[in-house]
Parts: sequence; C-alpha cells; structure tokens
Amino acid sequence: MKQSSLLPLIIFILMFLWEQVAPYGDYKDKKANFICNILIALINTLILRLIIPIQIYQSLDQYIPNFIEFKNMPFNFLITILVFDMAIYWQHRFFHLNDFLFRMHKAHHTEKFLNVTSGMRFHFFELILSSLYKVFLLLVFNPSLENYLWYEAILLSFSLFNHANIKINFKLELLLSKLFITPLIHRSHHSPKSVSMNKNFGNIFVFWDKLFKSFEIQETRTYGLSGCNYSNNFKAQILIPFKKS
Repeated sequence: MKQSSLLPLIIFILMFLWEQVAPYGDYKDKKANFICNILIALINTLILRLIIPIQIYQSLDQYIPNFIEFKNMPFNFLITILVFDMAIYWQHRFFHLNDFLFRMHKAHHTEKFLNVTSGMRFHFFELILSSLYKVFLLLVFNPSLENYLWYEAILLSFSLFNHANIKINFKLELLLSKLFITPLIHRSHHSPKSVSMNKNFGNIFVFWDKLFKSFEIQETRTYGLSGCNYSNNFKAQILIPFKKS
C-alpha cells in the first residue's frame, strides 16, 4: 500500500522536471499559480486525513449486505480500475451538467496556466463530495482495499500527467491517446470555449469519452472560463462557490 502512495510523488517530480526542460507553452505569473495550487493541495490533503473513503467504508460495510464483491472476481484489479474510472468519468460529467456542482468545480477551471500542480487544484467542497461518492462505490462494489488504493494512485498520477505543461512528440502522443487520456486531449477540456470545455471528461482511459460521445481533439493554448475573471490567489479560489457569477 505504501508503494501505491509513492507513484503520484514520482510522477509529480518527473512532470515538474519535464516542464522545466521541455514546456508546451510559456506563461506569465507562474509563481502565483504554483503557490495557489500547492496551498489548495495541502488543504485537501488535511481534509482527506479526516474524510478518508476507506475508513468510512469500513465503518459502514458491516451494516450493508454485499451483493457484489470485486475482490473475489477474476481479474479483480483490472475490473476495479475500469469500473471506478467509468464512475469518476460520470462524476466529472455531472459536475459540468449541474449548476450547483459546477460552482464547486469552477476553481479547477479558472486555471489559466495549466501545469502539473493544476492536477491537484480542486475545491475542498468538490473533494468532500467526491470522497462521499467513492464511499458509495466502495460499498456497492467491494474491491480489495489494495486495488482501490492503487486505483487512487493511478488516478492522481494521470491527473498530474494530463495537466502538465509538457511537450510530447506528436506521433507518440497520438499513439498513447488511442487508449489513455493525454495532455493533448485534456487541454481542450480547459478551453474557454464552452463546447470544448464540455468534452473530454475522462481521467485514465479515453474510451469512456468515445463511448459516451464526449470526445474531441482540439489543440489550445488558452485556458480558463470565458467571462470569469477570478483572482488567482488562494482566498479568491476558496470563495468561488459562494459567488453568484
């Protein structure tokens, strides 16, 4: 289990170094973005120590009958990754479809300089709702806890990779994007254009977007929300869900 927790750290370091050597784009105010995103990530880490899906799941599991148990199935690791990835695809999509949920998700989309730290920039209200949703998934599917922890590590690693400001060989990235979400695919999701922003909800695998008709490849170097000009500081980002616009 400790090994799974090291994977996102390794990916973060690799992506950060890659951004210094071969960035996709050059942007101003990088320092402000990094400080804001790291502060949000630290707050979220503290929250996750209080609201840990596995601990809540373990305390509730004894009271709920288990109709499905992934941990007893053949290929249970692969099944866990696939089912949870599809479930989080729909979570992401619903956060865009519902106005109340999107107010919490906005903080992630106000980012105007995509980089590796953007993969950790999620409002703590969104994180809490996501954690409770994952408790529900754990109670329904009952994966092994080791498989679930590996899923979480892979999910965060892909989030860091997909948001990274890195230049990748175009042919190689097209090849990778046949199966996985890559920065090329995810960048358009952060476009100010609402049509592109409501595409590419995938996290790890690309085929959910293709299956559910939300896939596009549209290169962009501009990010953020059209018509929204929130300050890129910690306090302003935390207050976003409480603003009407």
